[in-house]
Amino acid sequence: MKTDIAPVFRVLLVDQDAAFGSRLGHTLDQPCGFRLCGHLLEAAGAEKTVAEKNPDLVVADIDPSRTGALPLLCRLAATGLECKLLATSQRCEPAEAEHVLRAGARGLLLKSDPAEEILIALQTVIQGQIYVSRALTMPLLKRLLSEPSSSPRSGVDSLTDRELRVFELLGFGLSKREVAARLGLSCKTIESHRVKIQHRLGLESSTALVQYACAWAQRGLRAGRPQTSASTLARRL
Repeated sequence: MKTDIAPVFRVLLVDQDAAFGSRLGHTLDQPCGFRLCGHLLEAAGAEKTVAEKNPDLVVADIDPSRTGALPLLCRLAATGLECKLLATSQRCEPAEAEHVLRAGARGLLLKSDPAEEILIALQTVIQGQIYVSRALTMPLLKRLLSEPSSSPRSGVDSLTDRELRVFELLGFGLSKREVAARLGLSCKTIESHRVKIQHRLGLESSTALVQYACAWAQRGLRAGRPQTSASTLARRL
């Protein structure tokens, strides 16, 4: 008799946290439909490894103080590769969780989550669905469903969803043409969005905009969080 064999999905881990790497490796050692095909300690150069190993799922630590792989996840999402992306973090605020999902990750897992939840996250994301750690689900929903503030938004918070997406992609190193291709828009439309973003943030040039976008994307900056204005910050970079 012919027996159907369940597929085994290949997982590439990008994380310098030895403890979590050991936990994930131990979890995947048992029959679960996943196997670890590689473990990178640094996000730099990871695209080459992804191309070589062709994993089904990339699990990466986004904590800036550790691996800081959020820019990597955004670049991988922008390339249109078939591999799914799952972010991990030691702790994460609802606003940061929203940003991670907007950046292209299909899930966000806290490192304190138990082994059974790790497997649920892997299974959910590999099926093309979105997974958020149970500890973050309610705070994130409250953020998304809360009433708009009576005070006007400023800085990055004032951007529309489309403008924020353009801003994010510029911050992760994509050119205007690449942003247009990624979003299915014309270069003229992207340029129009860029001009509006620059005006909303009070930046003096397109170069200052790109510098600020890169800093925001890589360090998790939010408008209103820094004490200096956007234009001042851009000039300091």
